[in-house]
Amino acid sequence: MAYFPMFVEINRKKCLIAGGGRVALRKAKVMSGFGAEVYVVAPKIIQPIRDMDSVTCYETQIQLEYIADYDIVIAATDNKTLNHDIYTVCMEKKIPVNSVDDIENCSFIFPAYIRQKDVVAAFSSGGKCPVVSQYLKEEMEKNMPCCIGDIAGYIGTIRENIKGMEIPEPIKKEIYKEILKLGIETNSVPQKAAAEYIIERKINNATTKQQGKIIY
Repeated sequence: MAYFPMFVEINRKKCLIAGGGRVALRKAKVMSGFGAEVYVVAPKIIQPIRDMDSVTCYETQIQLEYIADYDIVIAATDNKTLNHDIYTVCMEKKIPVNSVDDIENCSFIFPAYIRQKDVVAAFSSGGKCPVVSQYLKEEMEKNMPCCIGDIAGYIGTIRENIKGMEIPEPIKKEIYKEILKLGIETNSVPQKAAAEYIIERKINNATTKQQGKIIY
């Protein structure tokens, strides 16, 4: 069955990563990159993880009774039995858990994704064929404007500015779409004057059409 694509806020969520190797390093980078408080627990932790300012390291055996203190858990040890035990505890405590490369012991999986600031596009094959997810990611990267994250942030600011204005929602959507189109065509954040021109023109056109209606 396909996994439901649900984007979740993990900023300041406590994330436990069991394991201290290269796989744990990759997961630590991903989770800290989205704002999670990352804690890595393993008898031996590689130096690149220890060098991460955003990660708290504990070089010790993981104690299953402490898992309940975390919001998200990633089992990234080379011990499948231990990973399964971690999964079992998480399921009992209703804590989201991912066991790396072991879909049977996961309540969530990591997709292949592209990120530009707050814009995130993700792809998943339900864990069955990662090469498909990777292919879709690479194809999207070829076609995604290099500054789409900045453009989205700019349009978000415009949305906030005109949210309270008495403008019909369809006109607002036209404004956002035209500013987005301009940004994609120029591969840059539209200049303020250009955006203001689009907004003024759309509002004036809508007003003119409204005034020109004959009401019976």
